[in-house]
Amino acid sequence: MLNAIYAFVAERPLVVFAVIVILFQMWKQRQPFPESGGRVRAIHSEEEWQAAKASGRPFVCDFYATWCPPCRIAAPAFGEMSLAFENFDFYKVDVDKCRSIAAEVGISAMPTFKLFKAGREVGEVRGWSRANVEAMLR
Repeated sequence: MLNAIYAFVAERPLVVFAVIVILFQMWKQRQPFPESGGRVRAIHSEEEWQAAKASGRPFVCDFYATWCPPCRIAAPAFGEMSLAFENFDFYKVDVDKCRSIAAEVGISAMPTFKLFKAGREVGEVRGWSRANVEAMLR
């Protein structure tokens, strides 16, 4: 039995590697989405979105999807930034649960970080780059 397994692996190492990668990705997808922490508040409805825009405070919003690997990487760092940049409010919007909000602001890639001042969009970073998001906030 072990000889048969060894022979299979020896003859098809790329197939075995591909199966391992697929299984690892499936396992990773089942892990809970990391918490942002810090001062990041989740927006769950159009009413909450309108309230954030009407608050008058500048804010940055992380438009993410739970299935998106870069979004998972960005979440804890976004929380850390919320503690460092106290002049801004920090929000996150799950684009799969709040499709109307994502459509309103033209989200086509995840993650997308948008900066709003006086309720108007003034900056955007597509994809995860901590340096670019921090530069947008300076």
